[in-house]
Amino acid sequence: MKIKLYYLTTVLLFLVGWNDSFCQKPIFFSDTPDHYLIGKSILLLEDKKNEFELETVLDSSHLFKENTIDLISLGLSSSSFWLKFNIQNNTSLPYLILVIDQPSLDFVELYTQDANHTFSSLDIGEHKKFRERKYQHPVYLFDLDLAPHESATFYLKVKGDEPIVLPISLETPQDMVKLLSNKDMVMGIYLGGNVGDDFL
Repeated sequence: MKIKLYYLTTVLLFLVGWNDSFCQKPIFFSDTPDHYLIGKSILLLEDKKNEFELETVLDSSHLFKENTIDLISLGLSSSSFWLKFNIQNNTSLPYLILVIDQPSLDFVELYTQDANHTFSSLDIGEHKKFRERKYQHPVYLFDLDLAPHESATFYLKVKGDEPIVLPISLETPQDMVKLLSNKDMVMGIYLGGNVGDDFL
C-alpha cells in the first residue's frame, strides 16, 4: 500500500511540475520609455528538417524549450526555428509593434490568433519584395493588434543562412520611430565615415 501511495504521489508531482514548466507566463507590456528585449519570455522549438506547419507546432507544445537570456542566439543552422510568446497590452494604445532587429534573416513569418481562435500569418522575409512591407525599413516590424488589457499568444517562424541572433523587443509606435531614427542616424554616420575614408 505504501509503495502504491508513493508511486501515486510521484506521478502527481511530476504532472504538476510538467504543467507548471510549460505554462508560459505573459509579457506584461506597459507604458515605459525603456527599450528592452523579451528573449527570456520566449519559448523555442527547432525544426531540423524544415517541415513543420503551424498545426504541427500547435500540437507540439511539450517540445518547446525555455530561453534563458534576453538576446536569443541560435548560431549557424540549417534548421527553422519557431518562437512562442504571450503578450498582454497594459497600455491605452490599440496596438504594439514587435521589433526583430536582424535584417539578415531569410525567412520571418508571424502567426497571430484572433478572438475566434483562427490564425492569420504575415511573411515579410528577404524572399519577399521590400516594397510589400508596411514599414519600409530593413528591421523586421510587425503590428500586434491588441486592445488595451487584451492578451494573445503569437508564433514566429525564422530561418537564416547566417548565424541567427535575435534582438526582439516590443515598442509603442512613438518609441519605434525614435528607435529607428537613432539606428538610421548611427548607420549614416558609419557609412559617411567610411565613404570619407575612401577619399583621404
